[in-house]
Amino acid sequence: MKRLWIAGGLLISILVLCWGSVVYQHRQIDRLIVRLNDIEHHLAEETAENLKNEIEVFVDDYEKQTRLFPCFMNHSGLEEARETASSLLLAAKYGDTDKTHQGIQLLRLQLQIIQEEEKPLLHNVL
Repeated sequence: MKRLWIAGGLLISILVLCWGSVVYQHRQIDRLIVRLNDIEHHLAEETAENLKNEIEVFVDDYEKQTRLFPCFMNHSGLEEARETASSLLLAAKYGDTDKTHQGIQLLRLQLQIIQEEEKPLLHNVL
């Protein structure tokens, strides 16, 4: 009986860890999407230097907030989003507003796809 309780405790702790990682991932992605929306809202109002600084801060935050994601998620989607974030920084650096706007929309879409793929739904598990 003691082994059964230990096994049950281990199973519950694994479930809590998995649930906690999903919640962490979704919160981080939600924060990144909100930041992207803010940057996009300020895109027309900001000067090129302010926009570049804001996007640099976003890319640094992106790297910090997603550093644990490869432990839990598919690497290909994360790598595509990282490349888009880097290209977003380059577009802002050279003052290309259209490419910056396009990069923001693409990165938002990629983050939403990553978030959707990581939901614990039956079609995502199978």
